[in-house]
Amino acid sequence: GVSVVQSWPDRSPQLNCVENIWSVMAKRVSETGPATKDELDASVMAEFEALPQSMVDRLVLSYKRRLENCRRRNGKV
Repeated sequence: GVSVVQSWPDRSPQLNCVENIWSVMAKRVSETGPATKDELDASVMAEFEALPQSMVDRLVLSYKRRLENCRRRNGKV
């Protein structure tokens, strides 16, 4: 029951704000070097809480520009 957006680029994580945020978080979490699942959980939560709202806002607000760039490149990001 989900309608598909016509001409939507296949597999476009660069357009997904959540994927961009996860990329930033993954880099920061890997720098802490958690050794256990509990440390990993704690590190992920700490990094999520430490994300500046301004970064999230910039990613959301840049969506239109990134989508337009993708369209100009015929779906290539």
